[in-house]
Amino acid sequence: MTEPTRLLIHGATGRMGQALIRLAAERKDVRVVGAASRSRPGSLVPSVAWIPASALESAPDFDIAIDFSLPEAFDAALALCVARGAGLVSGTTGLSDPQRATMAEASHRLPLVWAANFSLGVAVLADLVERAASKLAGWDCDIVESHHIHKKDAP
Repeated sequence: MTEPTRLLIHGATGRMGQALIRLAAERKDVRVVGAASRSRPGSLVPSVAWIPASALESAPDFDIAIDFSLPEAFDAALALCVARGAGLVSGTTGLSDPQRATMAEASHRLPLVWAANFSLGVAVLADLVERAASKLAGWDCDIVESHHIHKKDAP
C-alpha cells in the first residue's frame, strides 16, 4: 500500500473547504495534513491541524494544496506551492489578470489545475453550448451561471 496523498486545504472554512475535509476523512488514499483559513473552523476532523492564513508558511509538508479561498488569499497559497514544489488545485474565482499571469507562469514549474467551476454538469453544458454555437452561425450563445446567495464573488 502506498502512502496517502497529503493535502493542504486552503480556504477551509468555506463551503468547499468544509466539504473537502469531510470527504477526505472518508478516504484512505488521501490525508488532510492542514486546514488553512483566516479564522478557526467551527469543527475539524481531530487529526487535521488548523493553520492561520497569516502563518501559511508554517503548514506541514503536503503534496497538493487544494485552494477554494478568496482572491486576496490566493497569492500566498500559490507562492507556498511554488516554494515547496507542491501541486495546486484551485477553484478560487475573481482572480485578477496579474494573478492569472503568475499562475500561468507557475504552471510551468508545478502541477496546477485551475477552474472557475468543477461541476461536471457545467462542463457538459459548456461543451453543448460550444457545439450549438458552431451550428448556429450569427447567434449569440452564452451560459449564464448563478450561485447560491452566500457566494462572495462570481466566476
